[in-house]
Amino acid sequence: NTGRATVEGSSVLSNTATSGGGFYSVSSGQLTISASTVVSNSAADRGGGIAIAQAGSVLTLTNNSLVQDNVAGATGGGIDNWEAATRVESSRVYSNTAFRGGGIANDFGQLTVDASSVHFNTATDAGGGVWSNGGTVSLVSGTTVQSNGADVGGGLFNQTSSVMVLDASTVATNTAMTRGGGIGNAGGVVT
Repeated sequence: NTGRATVEGSSVLSNTATSGGGFYSVSSGQLTISASTVVSNSAADRGGGIAIAQAGSVLTLTNNSLVQDNVAGATGGGIDNWEAATRVESSRVYSNTAFRGGGIANDFGQLTVDASSVHFNTATDAGGGVWSNGGTVSLVSGTTVQSNGADVGGGLFNQTSSVMVLDASTVATNTAMTRGGGIGNAGGVVT
């Protein structure tokens, strides 16, 4: 997608790609997913469920959408936000897997998770729930990051001058094999 696309009341299931197993949006693409499921997709590289890339590209996941059981070989098992803007609102990111960012990866982009849940995701390396490398992450309005796991930063991992803001949100019962069961931070800012 390099234009505008809206997906509503739909299911995207069991697809495979190098990046963006379920959805791939670049070059100022505007993608809105509402009341839909993105389940059991896989990508060898980025974004098992959804990959969005490049400045000007925008993803909105809303209205009780579900991103679940997706797998990425590198970053963003559920969602990969690379130099783009992603908003997850009143939705769930569950049981996804990647090397970094089992649930969501933010790579020099802008990520907002609003009144949503990021649960049961796994990263082999860092950021079971959310991994951020540069850019900004805002977890707001009752968002929960719970029961995720990774080697470091079981719930959240923040690095490389990334700014992560938690406001009225919960990070609970996450697990790290080595460091930062809830939150790991290496060179970023967490408030």
